[in-house]
Amino acid sequence: MMYTAFSTGSLFPLEPEKAAIVAADAGCKEIELFVNCDYEQSDDYIDLFLPLLEERGMKVHSFHPSLSGTESYILFSNYPRRRREARHAPSTARHHGPIHAASRLGAKCFILHGPGRPAASCRAPFDYEIEVYKELCAYGESVGVEVLQENVKLFLSSFPEYFRILSEKVPELGFNLDLKQAAQSGQEYEDVIAAMGKKIRNVHINDLDASGRCRLPGDGHLNYQHVFDLLDDVGYDGALVTEVYRSDFEDYDRIQISRQFLESELAKFRIIHQKFS
Repeated sequence: MMYTAFSTGSLFPLEPEKAAIVAADAGCKEIELFVNCDYEQSDDYIDLFLPLLEERGMKVHSFHPSLSGTESYILFSNYPRRRREARHAPSTARHHGPIHAASRLGAKCFILHGPGRPAASCRAPFDYEIEVYKELCAYGESVGVEVLQENVKLFLSSFPEYFRILSEKVPELGFNLDLKQAAQSGQEYEDVIAAMGKKIRNVHINDLDASGRCRLPGDGHLNYQHVFDLLDDVGYDGALVTEVYRSDFEDYDRIQISRQFLESELAKFRIIHQKFS
């Protein structure tokens, strides 16, 4: 059954622990922890964050590491020595460290941006990129975290076809659907959902206004019943994580209003679905 969650990244540059408190005050019980520096994925930070979760009755559903925008330069680099360094560097920003952090927090999934896009058209991942994916997935499985590739503008994953290729090349890899990134990439979210199919494990949801600008759910014109239908058709029954930019809304009060709107849309979908199924 689909349910709502909230990304702390929606409040950037507010620190994640403060953003989690804002989310809790808005009635959010599950969050995606979006971290922005090495410290925030260190054991020291997690030791401080876990009591906050317990105190507020919250869970971390998914984990978005820092430096995700530079994965193509580090983890998926075409320079072998840099990739080797990423595997063995002590920095928590590099390789296994962030997945370990996700595991300690109880997150179900870990989100990648993946290789950058050097051309104007889609291509299959190179052999060394497949090797990186597989190593990350194997480590994730060993600590109970599923590694996901997100659709992201200006990355190879901006192309829906890339996910069909990944399904064949790296079957152990799950997918993260992001509606705003689809729009920013000039892609129809319907095409992205179709390409990801039954491998969708997490969803970043938002609204869009008449100009196409990202908004909190309920502040635009997105047809949520249509989105839910498409997700249900591919068997998705997980979190709908509200993820927007801080400039997309004014007051914190809008977070609770948006959560209530999204939950009412979900309730409507369940009633219709049960009536006609």
